[in-house]
Amino acid sequence: MRRRLLMLAAFAAGFAASAVGISAEQLMPGEVLTEVASSASRQAINALSRRHRLTPIEAHKFHLAGTTLYRWRIAGHRSVAAVVHELQHDAAVAAAQPNYRFTLRRKPAQR
Repeated sequence: MRRRLLMLAAFAAGFAASAVGISAEQLMPGEVLTEVASSASRQAINALSRRHRLTPIEAHKFHLAGTTLYRWRIAGHRSVAAVVHELQHDAAVAAAQPNYRFTLRRKPAQR
């Protein structure tokens, strides 16, 4: 269930965004998002960072879900898809996905 939490949140954000004129077709280059149990120690997060050669950018705890969403920068010239694939097979990671960039769609000027 927790593996789907991140993906459901992204889907819900995309669905809500499309209703107000926002599209999510671009990826943030060199960035990924992971969902990790909030109970994970600082040492475990540091080990995850070293294992996958990631630099933390920011983190946000979701107390009700008991998880923390991390935004990471990928070190080196590895593709986002390759890193997401690695992270999805790491037991410490509940979910992983690319970091999508949301942009406003321009509406035609009204006359």
